[in-house]
Amino acid sequence: HGKESLLNYFEEVAAKMRRKYGSTADFKLDKDDCYALQQEGIQYYYRYLCFFQLGDYKKAERDTARNLRLFDFVKTYAADDKYAEEFEQYRPYVLMMNTRAKVLGALKSKRVNQAVAEIHQGIHRIENVYDRSHEFDGQPKTEVIFLKNWAEEIVKRYTPSKKQRLVEELNEAVQNEEYERAAKLRDRLNKMKE
Repeated sequence: HGKESLLNYFEEVAAKMRRKYGSTADFKLDKDDCYALQQEGIQYYYRYLCFFQLGDYKKAERDTARNLRLFDFVKTYAADDKYAEEFEQYRPYVLMMNTRAKVLGALKSKRVNQAVAEIHQGIHRIENVYDRSHEFDGQPKTEVIFLKNWAEEIVKRYTPSKKQRLVEELNEAVQNEEYERAAKLRDRLNKMKE
C-alpha cells in the first residue's frame, strides 16, 4: 500500500475514517488482517533481536515499541477478541524487551541511575498487564522476576562501595591540592582498613 508497514497503512485508514466520519466504529480488523499484522510483527521481532545482538539498543527500543503499538492497535480494532488475544499473550515479553533496550542503552552511556529507573518503570508496566488480564492468572511473572534480579545485579556492579567513593574523593582532593581534606579522607580510609 506504499507505506512503511502494514500497521502504518491500517493506522492511516483508521485516521482517515476518524477525520471523515468522526468515528472509527465501522473500522474492524478481520482474521486475515490480524494474521498479516501478526506475520509483520514477527518480522519486527526478528529484527529487534538482531539489533540487540549488534548492540544497537536505540533501534531495538524503537522496534519493540512498534510491536507494542501494534498490540494496542489490534486490541482496539480486532473484529473478535480472540484475534487480539493472539497478540496480547506476548505483551509482557515485549515490554520486558523494550525495557531491556532502554536499560542497555542507558548503561552504554554510563547512566546507571536512569537504567535502574527504567527497570522499575518496566516492572510497573508489566505488573499492570498481569493485574489487568485474567489470561495470565496463575502464571509466574517471569519477566518481572528477571528485571528485579537484573536491577539488583546492576546496583551491585555499578554502585561504588563506600571505600571506592572515599578513594575517589581522596584522589580528587590531592589533585586539587586540598591537603587538609585529603588527610581527613586518608584517616577515614585507614580506620576502614582497621
